[in-house]
Amino acid sequence: RMTEYRKKNGMTAVAVSSFGHSGKTLLNPGFPVKEAIDFETGKTIPLKNNSAEFDLKKNEFRLILFK
Repeated sequence: RMTEYRKKNGMTAVAVSSFGHSGKTLLNPGFPVKEAIDFETGKTIPLKNNSAEFDLKKNEFRLILFK
């Protein structure tokens, strides 16, 4: 499940959750991005072909900021 919030400052926040399997997630926001940041930790998330790649466990969520 995914919810997107576009901010006026050019950033987009995306909340992603999994109610199914745990595993690697590729999240492509659908527009060119320069950086993806984990909102909770403040750490940069690696980008691969304009997609943020991270682990997402079952019944957990991540909030990702795209610049």
